Amino acid sequence: MLYLEIQKIRPGHVTIGNIDHYLPFILNDIKNHVKRMNETKKYLIDNNYCSYSYTNFVLVNDTTVFNNNFKLKSNRLALTNLEIIKKCLKIN
Repeated sequence: MLYLEIQKIRPGHVTIGNIDHYLPFILNDIKNHVKRMNETKKYLIDNNYCSYSYTNFVLVNDTTVFNNNFKLKSNRLALTNLEIIKKCLKIN
């Protein structure tokens, strides 16, 4: 299949032009991203939506709560900012 061949030769990382300009900003913002992800993770775990994991995603306890507004891979939910999570949970 063609897509499998493409997957074999594509770079394994994101490439952007002018990286020497953007890299300092990206590296300086890592702490903020980690803080945001940890806040979201703590909220989801404390409210029994998810189980703890040692990763940058959480393990969803009840996928039906998330299926309408989130794209899950199995029972894994990638972390985003807390306001988006709360807004989407209210919609369900």
